[in-house]
Amino acid sequence: TGERLGTKAIVLDHVNAESLLVHTANTTDHSHLPVPLAEAAASFHTIPLDELPASLARPDSYDAYLTDRIDEWRRTAHDHIESLPVLRYVAAWLHAHRPPPVPLRLIHGDFQSANLMLDEHGRIVVLDWELAQIGDPREDLGYFSAVAQIAGPDLIQVDSEGFCRRYRELTGF
Repeated sequence: TGERLGTKAIVLDHVNAESLLVHTANTTDHSHLPVPLAEAAASFHTIPLDELPASLARPDSYDAYLTDRIDEWRRTAHDHIESLPVLRYVAAWLHAHRPPPVPLRLIHGDFQSANLMLDEHGRIVVLDWELAQIGDPREDLGYFSAVAQIAGPDLIQVDSEGFCRRYRELTGF
């Protein structure tokens, strides 16, 4: 809002790190990355909602949140310039196969390698937060894997057991 700075602004912080995309392109062994990726995701998926700014919309419930996300597929199908039956199919499939609820948390909304950097200590730094919202943290993980099919590697799949074990340990999910 700019209240603290006197004008609307984007706050940047310098981090001595390299792009994760560059790092993975220049190395063939990615086995050291799934655990730091899990730690990066857990670092914001575990923030209690009451510690987040009031400006972030809070869904009434997990069910209301999921219904709205499914309806977003329906609205996109309806509003799209051309008929794309796959959008209606996705909405119908999601409605019929609703995942079990999890606690709603801060999600990045664009969690992918292009928005990650690797610092000199091997930690992953997350950038580009303009799509952040309160939602289902599994969306970030699924989005990461989906984008990795185009701009790999899928660091979750490099060691899915190690990734999931560390993510579960940190989040309790």
